Amino acid sequence: MKKVIKITENQFRNIIENSILKEHSVFNDPKALALVNFLNDTEQEEEYGLSEIIPLKYDHYGLSMYKVKDREYAVGTDEEANKAAADEIKETMWAFNKDFIIEHSSILAHDKSSEELLDCIQEANNNEIIIRLIDNIDEFIEDAIQSDGRGHSINSYDGKEHEKELNGNYYYIYRIN
Repeated sequence: MKKVIKITENQFRNIIENSILKEHSVFNDPKALALVNFLNDTEQEEEYGLSEIIPLKYDHYGLSMYKVKDREYAVGTDEEANKAAADEIKETMWAFNKDFIIEHSSILAHDKSSEELLDCIQEANNNEIIIRLIDNIDEFIEDAIQSDGRGHSINSYDGKEHEKELNGNYYYIYRIN
């Protein structure tokens, strides 16, 4: 024989809010909701809900990280995505095309000496020296983003950036792996 327990609607709401919602903070997280909406718009094989979004305890250049099945996604606002791209670019200056670096430096020229110097610096993965050679780091970052897009810097999976609007706010989603 089953026992029936009667509770009020407010008691039920409190149980849900105090157990499920606190345990799974994604229920109150607009970035997680934007990710769910993005996945449901792009994935034809499966429908996703907030319960399948697992917030991770680490970030990706300041962007919130979420795990969905075996994939990880970074999600952020426009401002957060700009900062993430700038931070990643500063960490990988050594990987940029020599011509791009030379174009942003009044010290370097399109000659053999400058290219040999950059070869040595790039072999050593030395970002600090390249940053010092750049005339205006903000302009360098802006040109890099304009040239390749933020997704190229942030998204290590396929270099794409996905925009999702939610209640008048825009969120940017990057698959990390």
